[in-house]
Amino acid sequence: MQQQGIKYSSKTLIGNWKEEVALEEAKASSFQKRTNDGSGNWKKLQHKMTTCSQVVPLTYAEDGFVKFGDTIVLRHVSSGSILGCDPFEEVLIGQKKFSVSGVADDPEPRARSTFTIIRPPERLWNYSDDPAEPILHVGQPFMLRCNESLLYSEESTILAPALYLSSTKMNERTATKGTNKQMVFMSPECAADAVWTAIVPSQGRKNGSERLLKSGLPISLSDPYQLTHRQTNMFVTVDTNHPTQTEFGVEYECHADRSTACGKLGLIVSEAQGYSTPATLTKPDAPVFSWHFVTAEDKSFSIDNRTLPPAATTDAILGELQKDIQMQDGGFRSFVEYFDDLERKMVKPGKMDREDLKAAIINFLNGGTLTADYLDLLIDLVDFDKIGLIDIADFMQLCQGSE
Repeated sequence: MQQQGIKYSSKTLIGNWKEEVALEEAKASSFQKRTNDGSGNWKKLQHKMTTCSQVVPLTYAEDGFVKFGDTIVLRHVSSGSILGCDPFEEVLIGQKKFSVSGVADDPEPRARSTFTIIRPPERLWNYSDDPAEPILHVGQPFMLRCNESLLYSEESTILAPALYLSSTKMNERTATKGTNKQMVFMSPECAADAVWTAIVPSQGRKNGSERLLKSGLPISLSDPYQLTHRQTNMFVTVDTNHPTQTEFGVEYECHADRSTACGKLGLIVSEAQGYSTPATLTKPDAPVFSWHFVTAEDKSFSIDNRTLPPAATTDAILGELQKDIQMQDGGFRSFVEYFDDLERKMVKPGKMDREDLKAAIINFLNGGTLTADYLDLLIDLVDFDKIGLIDIADFMQLCQGSE
């Protein structure tokens, strides 16, 4: 009689031969799942490259002046590079600050290297700003918003919250890695850190009076300007001595700084001879701070054939949230009951930390279509004290709307 050998299953812990096979099968299964659902690194890289590199429309300025609402390219005069951003690359992890750099000039406008000039919130305007005047003027505050194509996602019915060119005072955490200078980045915060002005570069004795007299004149496409961060009075520049290899090729570090060229002795002599005053003459600015506003050379480049969902305005986000709530069992009533139950478990009912509020909403909706970034824009409407504690009743009233 032939005796059969003992059979072992993957649950039998004899040696580790079967465990290794099972582990490899699990790894292969996980890789296949991430490939299919697009969560793998390769899929993410493909999405990033496709999104950032797509050709987008550029404003055609027939009169040669820059206006609010224009989509423009910013070209660095001394290096020839253009300003670019990467909304997929955080420079400070977890703080929603995304990479900005000097990228190679391109004959076609790309999503990552075009920006839209918009007005800042009214509280950040100059006293003399005219809301009916479309042309941007020297010294007038403005913001640079990323291209809408960078905000598109197939999973969402509205665009992602916009990103704005920003900077903040340098400290040990916000300094650039290569030069240890003031960082420039893209941020979703539409606040004072994202406000800029354009001024005429100083050439010392050559244009001392001209610089002063040009304040308030329209921004021309033919002239170079310095982009000044209004909060810190620093100028944006690109440092070609600090190249970095990225997925897009070699790029240069972008930061904000303030320095001048030689010319102090010339100032002293000119003032002593009575040819100038401190109000009309300054030391020359370093040429590395000059930029050109660039628009389309051909009107055909301004044609917009894109089909994009609506922007992430508070009205659009509120409408999406109301729709998601109504899709749940019980609709808005169950939403209220859910928060009533949470309040009964709270030590001090009535108010909730904004992070806890966002987590509670996402949990109620079982994920839903709105991420925490969208909800932040809504919560800002009821965060009256600006300390992060939200009155639940106020938020419920906002969500209910006119229903």
